[in-house]
Amino acid sequence: MTKTTVAIVGTAGGGADGPKMTKSIFDAMLAKAESLIERQLKLEWEQVTLISGGAAWSDHVAVQLFLLHDCHLTLFIPCDWDHKTRQFVDNGEPNWRVNPGRCANRYHVMFKLATGYEPLNDIQAAVYIGATIDASHHGFHARNNAIAQNSDVLIAFSWGAGNTPADGGTSFTWKQCRAQRKIHVSLPDIGGCAMVAKEKRDFFYGVKHKKRNMHATEEENRGP
Repeated sequence: MTKTTVAIVGTAGGGADGPKMTKSIFDAMLAKAESLIERQLKLEWEQVTLISGGAAWSDHVAVQLFLLHDCHLTLFIPCDWDHKTRQFVDNGEPNWRVNPGRCANRYHVMFKLATGYEPLNDIQAAVYIGATIDASHHGFHARNNAIAQNSDVLIAFSWGAGNTPADGGTSFTWKQCRAQRKIHVSLPDIGGCAMVAKEKRDFFYGVKHKKRNMHATEEENRGP
């Protein structure tokens, strides 16, 4: 079976985007990405390898889709991941360019406060059940470039209108990407996905939530 790599990127909730990001928006993003993969791209989950950068909000859609479906996931992250503390490694430097871990952790905390979800635990759960973490591309710029160069399909979420993302890291990834298909999802236009997303979330925090906790407990009991 031919594998298709589908990258999911977009706003991480920084700057002016922050106040606009809500639980219902994230749920709609999850449902929209799932619909694009199943209905527009017409892919079977077994042939899909999801790619993202491990960031909050848009990138995290890929993590939760992996926890929902029998597919593959590769996370190109901008720094090392600490499996014990379940967070990105913070080296203590104040500059986000040399310490992307602190910035990534902060945005995930903001994401948790806005939604009630546990994004860092989700990432660790994904690792427990087979997700691949690639921390060899240090920094956000290198991370974004790695995503751009390893995607057959790119799905990008932003608050920009039209067929291309708003300026910023998402726009950089979009321009660098030579994917066969690039799909921009304008966040003001996805409100209609919220009801479908609610059903997906209810399921996610039912059967799948128990499953990933089971895997996490098994790994912790097994030890290093």
